[in-house]
Amino acid sequence: MKPLFQEFKDVSPAAWENKILQDLGISSLKNLFRDTPEDISIHPFYTKEDLENQKFAGGRPGEFPFLRGSRTPGFSWKIQEEIPVYNSGEAGRQAATAIASGADRVAFTFPVRLDKCPDIRHLFNEINLAETAIVLIDHLNPYLLWSLFQQSVYRDSLDKQNVRGAIAYDPLGFLTQHGDYPSTEADALSWERDILAESIHDLPHIRTLEVNAGIFNDAGGSVVQEIAFALAMGKEYLDIYTGLDISVDDLLPRMGFSFATGPDYFMEIAKLRAFRVLWSWISKEYEPSQANDLKAQIHARTTLWNATLYDSYVNMLRATTEAMSAVLGGADVVTTYPYDYAYRKPGKFSARIARNIQLILKHESNFDKTVDPAAGSYYLEKLTRQVAEKAWHLFLKVEKAGGYRKALSGNFIQEEIRKVFLKRSNNLSTGKEALIGTNRYPLRGEKYPEHAEKINTGKPDIFFEKRIKPVPIRRASEVFEVLRQRTENHEKTPRVFLFGHGNPSIRSARETFAANFFTVAGFKIIDNISISTVEEGIRKIRKVMPEVVVLCAGNEDYPALTDTLCVELKTLPLLVVTGNPGEKRGELEQKGIRFFIHRESNIPEVLSEIQSDLGIHGQTEVMV
Repeated sequence: MKPLFQEFKDVSPAAWENKILQDLGISSLKNLFRDTPEDISIHPFYTKEDLENQKFAGGRPGEFPFLRGSRTPGFSWKIQEEIPVYNSGEAGRQAATAIASGADRVAFTFPVRLDKCPDIRHLFNEINLAETAIVLIDHLNPYLLWSLFQQSVYRDSLDKQNVRGAIAYDPLGFLTQHGDYPSTEADALSWERDILAESIHDLPHIRTLEVNAGIFNDAGGSVVQEIAFALAMGKEYLDIYTGLDISVDDLLPRMGFSFATGPDYFMEIAKLRAFRVLWSWISKEYEPSQANDLKAQIHARTTLWNATLYDSYVNMLRATTEAMSAVLGGADVVTTYPYDYAYRKPGKFSARIARNIQLILKHESNFDKTVDPAAGSYYLEKLTRQVAEKAWHLFLKVEKAGGYRKALSGNFIQEEIRKVFLKRSNNLSTGKEALIGTNRYPLRGEKYPEHAEKINTGKPDIFFEKRIKPVPIRRASEVFEVLRQRTENHEKTPRVFLFGHGNPSIRSARETFAANFFTVAGFKIIDNISISTVEEGIRKIRKVMPEVVVLCAGNEDYPALTDTLCVELKTLPLLVVTGNPGEKRGELEQKGIRFFIHRESNIPEVLSEIQSDLGIHGQTEVMV
């Protein structure tokens, strides 16, 4: 019997391209290419030729340089649930419920000061610390948190070798996000040094330093930036603490990295694969005695960048694909935020759904049965290499600037993030990038979420004097949500009358586009499918008296249609033309038409101007 693959002939890239052109009936693949915020061109197909000269392809899972993951067969990722602590007893009960319902780890965050929480040790009353890993996150009082955790372990007489988890302290991440340290620089760094020194002997399996690279993702940055700045922060910590008499053998096992997983499915898989390789190269230069310490411990969480307030149930779908990317990329621990995390304290239902996303991936979809499903994919292997090369190049720029802190002080990192944020914002504003339920397919008649309490954007705290310019946490939907809230706060919701005319296919397409466009700002849409003549449309306008009339017709129909409307209607509503009428635009503008909506329009800018024309005003709080 012949080997299976001898039955098939090799197919060249040129043959693949010809077949695609033939099947799609097109003359060029040009329109099938896609450019990403990372300045990487995504091709419509990939072949084995794309893997030529691959620098770090191959290898086995769990082996250097860990392209294929740190895990080995039989070891699955851990499901982590994040619980805010407003009351220690209540948070402890929530944690016990989460663990009983499938969570492997619990992360406690402290939105209020520790001294305002009832006895923090109540957190662990219903938790077996020998069986469940605990993560504690508080950047204002990390040493106090560490001490209280130690006391709980001593109180329960636990075997220290069985206690696992983390004190996820990150002074450089706090500086990045808030513009200053929680205390002096010396204090903020020495807190970690003291925790490190004690944990080495007291609780050897507790990680005490976590690089929060997710800040850059939440700020609208790119995958390449998230990797490069994580590398730079990690290297800075190695330099700082080895310089404070902590050996690299003691430091590396106590370091972890946290990433935010965004909406670009394959790019996010490539991100985690690329980061592991690059970090292993950097940490190897510090010559640790244990090869196992070259592995990057990665926690991945769903991003805040694309979390929305309106149509927030769509956040469940976003969290699902983001969790899938994290798992397939080889994350060791994954957190899925509840769908309502962006605007209130999550309730039992939203927390359960978020947890169940991972339970389904693990126990029903069997994502834990294969260590590295991405291995060998021409697309993902090529993408991993491209991401790694660009991230390494940016990392070297940071090092040339003097390292992470100096690059941050010189505003280099902030400006790099801002450039990508503006590019992504423009793509969203012009509809080139879709945010379902916000700039694409917004839900008609939806109102601001009930019981909204807060927005978890982590924007810089005004109580801190700024040492440097912070990297502000943003959400992609904010500018659109501001428009919608303006409309809601106005005394009357504007009504948009869709005036379709002429060619049925053009009319229908433009009516759909116009309805979507104005629903973005929460306007009420009046559909008029039954209009058969211009005269009938004018009669309906007189009857309804809408604030806005949107003309949805062919470009050649607009001059005559606007002439008729201007003559027949004594009180002329705000007229808007759908489409870009080209040469006829000047003629229409002379008749008083000022607004033209089409696929190149900047949606927030045009809608904001229309709101102003209608007397709808309000301030935006969007940070640029």
